[in-house]
Amino acid sequence: MHLANSNLNTKAFRDVKIQPHWLVIEGEEPAAFEEQQNFVSSFHELELNLKKRKEPLEFFEEAWKAKPKLEACLVRTKVIHPLSAEEQQLFKEIMEIMVADGDINKKNQAMKILRNDPTIQSLLSRIISFVGNSMKANIAQECLCLLTKILFKIFKKHDLPYAQHRTLNILSKNFQHSKTSPATLVAVIFCFKLFGPEVVEIYLFQHLKKIKDLIGNYKPPEQFIDSPRKHDTTKLGDAIFEALFEYIKSPLMEERTLEYCKQIFGPFGEDIFKRIKSDAKYN
Repeated sequence: MHLANSNLNTKAFRDVKIQPHWLVIEGEEPAAFEEQQNFVSSFHELELNLKKRKEPLEFFEEAWKAKPKLEACLVRTKVIHPLSAEEQQLFKEIMEIMVADGDINKKNQAMKILRNDPTIQSLLSRIISFVGNSMKANIAQECLCLLTKILFKIFKKHDLPYAQHRTLNILSKNFQHSKTSPATLVAVIFCFKLFGPEVVEIYLFQHLKKIKDLIGNYKPPEQFIDSPRKHDTTKLGDAIFEALFEYIKSPLMEERTLEYCKQIFGPFGEDIFKRIKSDAKYN
């Protein structure tokens, strides 16, 4: 996010820290009171100050550090759900209690409110939409894996099947948007894999053709190695095959024939069958 600096005719970048209760007011500035955030110096000011006392190389190093990751800050929303300041303040306090280390009694009380207060329950869909819809919030690309682990623990601990279905369904819709980045799709596949083979079958299999179109002629390696030098299509290919290989190890894999693999894995059927034969050869 940035604010216009009219005096210097440049842009001063703001150090933004996303607060949990911001997620319930898509497209509007929170009405609940917030402490003033500090501003990162604009590049014009940075240049004037650093050139007086530093070598050129040091200037560029510090300028790069000060440059924000814009793709992690831009938030675009199309639908606005206005909430009163009172609702925002209530949700803010509950979220702070839930995530803070402190009195267990307060945490239990906050959980009781989240379970029983219909006003609070109505906010759940907005939070899930924020997490899952990378078209509205690009920061979801970087946070989705971490948020997935948190949601997984919440859904399993408190037995929330309907909330889980809604979340996974929203995440699944990322495959329907042509502008969704490969990084987001990798995170979504990671999510489905984390939730288990049944989720992979229900929410991922329906998008296998779209994924195949994206990764083209990619072929799975014998061993997956994570590397920052990988291209986006390679990361996406690794992610989908890792998820499918986990599925074939589960009891849901009824047969291991070529025909069956083509039937359930579609365009990935032949590659999956080759892996099955390869594993059988070495085991």
